[in-house]
This record gives sequence, C-alpha cells and structure tokens, in this order.
Amino acid sequence: AIATGGPGVPRRTAPGYEADTAAVTGFVQQGSEAVLEVGTSQQAYAESASAVGVAFLVAGAWTSEEVLFESAKEGQVYMASTYASEWPTAVRLRIDGNDGYGFKFIRMSFGGLTRSVLESPNGEPYGNNQFWLDGNQEAHTTQVFPVPSTGRIVGRSSNNAMRWLLFLLLLLLVAGIAAYFMRDHIQKYIAVLRHQAGGQPGVFQQPPTSSQQSFLAPVSGLQSQQFVG
Repeated sequence: AIATGGPGVPRRTAPGYEADTAAVTGFVQQGSEAVLEVGTSQQAYAESASAVGVAFLVAGAWTSEEVLFESAKEGQVYMASTYASEWPTAVRLRIDGNDGYGFKFIRMSFGGLTRSVLESPNGEPYGNNQFWLDGNQEAHTTQVFPVPSTGRIVGRSSNNAMRWLLFLLLLLLVAGIAAYFMRDHIQKYIAVLRHQAGGQPGVFQQPPTSSQQSFLAPVSGLQSQQFVG
C-alpha cells in the first residue's frame, strides 16, 4: 500500500501470506446472515495500514458501517457480516486513512449461495480503478459495488445440496450393506414366495363351486345338443 508518512516516498509493509480461501469461505452463514469476503491482491502496495469499513444496502437502506479490518496483509482474505431480511443489493467499502488498499475479489454469501460481486485473478496495479481504495491520492476513498441478483455462482455455493447428496449416498451404502448381510434370508423369502405362487391354483384354475356347476350344467347340455345331428 502507498503510505504518505514520508516525503512522497512510498513504503511497503511486510507482505502477508496467501490465505486458504477454501477454508475462509467455508464459513457458512446461519439464518439470515449475509457474509462479505474481500480478498487482498498481491499487486505492489496492496497491503494497508489503514482501516476499511463496510456497509450493506438492504431493502433500500444502508446498514451501519462496521470494520472490515484494521490493517490488511497482501494476499489475505477479510470477512464481515450483517443480518438481513433479503439479499443486499449493494456493498460499500470506505478506507479510513491514507494508506491505500488493493483487492482482487469481493464475494457475497446469503441463504446458502455465494455470488461474485467483483472478480479477478489479482486485481489491477494502483490507480483510479475499482480495485483500489485510498484516502488522499488517485484511488477513491469510497467504492460502491452492486450485488448481482443472479450472475455467476462461486463454486462452493450450495452447501445444503451437497449435504443432501452425501445423505443419499450414505443411505444407499447402508442399504447395500444390510442387503449383503441379509442375502440368505432374502433368498429364502423369495423362494417361499415362488413356491406359494407356483403351488396354489390360480383364479381360473380353481374348480367351480356347486352353485357354479348347477348354473353351467344346462349350458353344457345345450352345447352338446348343438353338436348332435
């Protein structure tokens, strides 16, 4: 990050480490909590000794600003959250200081889905662009980003769907194991059913009752007379 503590000479703070993004984004919001993730880029001077605040636009009103971080290291991911009744429609970042901050992505999670607000491999070099905040130089002090109502869903989006898939696979596994250990009983049961089905006469194989015989006797006699002569 570009600092103005010296006579116009930029200084560079100690570089941080690339965060384990999968572990960070594994943080799942509960209920109606919206979670914001901001990834610091690895551009020159991207780290910052200045604090950055964040606010969410929910149902047409901005939430109170909260601190995203007090200082940022290169490559690290920072998170903030707020409770919301619906998807936030915009997010606002504001730097409180003169040590510029560079970022490479912004992601918003809500209701089990994660949407990409701003995405890039490594942001852009310092300047008047959407990947930088600064309090006294070329970059803006405040940046407002709309949250897409649809758009690209980041790969780890739906944890609920994954849980249901794992549950169904586990259920199939348990059923298969149970069938394997009970195969002898199942085979015996099937054999008994086949024996019962083959040993008992069917509906049309059963002999007629006495009432059916008395009804059929005149008919059979009539058929016999038709063939005589």
